[in-house]
Amino acid sequence: MSDLEIELVIRKCLKMLLHININDINNEQYLEDIGLDSLNMVRLIVMLEEKFDIVFDIENLVSSNFESINKIINIIKESLQNGYIKNLN
Repeated sequence: MSDLEIELVIRKCLKMLLHININDINNEQYLEDIGLDSLNMVRLIVMLEEKFDIVFDIENLVSSNFESINKIINIIKESLQNGYIKNLN
C-alpha cells in the first residue's frame, strides 16, 4: 500500500471525526491544532485499526505517533511491515 493510499484513508477518517475540510490540512500540521483531542485520537486509532485491519503495538500508542498525518502514515506502515495484522481466528 502506498503512502498516498494510506494518507487518503487517514484524511477520510479525520474528516468524519472532526467535520473539517481535509484539503486545508498539510501532512506536517499538528492535528491537535485542528481539533484532535484525546478522545478523538482514541476514535481515530480504532478507525485506523479497522480500516487497515491492523492492531497497533501497545508501545506505539503514544500521542506523539499520532500528532500529524505523516507520523500516522509512518506508524501504519510500520504496523503493516511488522505483521501487526488482526488475527480473526
